[in-house]
Amino acid sequence: MIRASFLIIVYLTAGRVSAQTIVQQGWLFWSHEQELTKKIKLFSDIQLRTSDDGEYIETLLIRPGITYLFKNKNKITAGYTLFANWEMVDREKIYRAEHRIWEQYLIEFDLEKILLTNRLRLEQRFLDKQKFAQRLRYYIRMQLPLFGNSNFTRGYYCALQNELFLNIQNKEYVNDRGYDQNRVYSGIGYKFNKNFETELGYMFRYQIKSENNLRSHVIQLTISSSF
Repeated sequence: MIRASFLIIVYLTAGRVSAQTIVQQGWLFWSHEQELTKKIKLFSDIQLRTSDDGEYIETLLIRPGITYLFKNKNKITAGYTLFANWEMVDREKIYRAEHRIWEQYLIEFDLEKILLTNRLRLEQRFLDKQKFAQRLRYYIRMQLPLFGNSNFTRGYYCALQNELFLNIQNKEYVNDRGYDQNRVYSGIGYKFNKNFETELGYMFRYQIKSENNLRSHVIQLTISSSF
């Protein structure tokens, strides 16, 4: 699936030659689920992203939501996102905020020792200057245990994932393309118990912009918890 996503990206971007911007970033990501009942959970993501070469905090992302489990390892979630961004222009930080409403469906499979996660997310994006757009995101992830106890409630694992972003409404307000971006990631994690794990990895992000296309090399530290 990840290889197929690469081929799709090559096809979608082959016809366009434009200037490239290359950046190096650090992302800190915390994801949490809090059980309210056996069927309903509160969901939250918080993310900090640095600017190029880690000069300052460029982005703060806050994404709360509520999840309903309607089958084993099948989840639907809806929520809100604040995407706060600071951009340096002529040595002055310019603040811009994007507000989003989102809905997603997530399903997990156990393929022997591999945990396979599929997620489809729809975002309604309220951009600056009263502009509105919609974006579809497809995410696939594989988590493979490396060393741990027999039922793998504790131990090391490796992770591979890919996420494709497509503009499906009012793309002229974004980059005038159906293809928005793609993120390829690999990492090594440690599961402390069934409720808490950490992960360190590398992500390559390719994003189509109205002017310069963006290539990001990202080191990401992820903390995941659930109670």
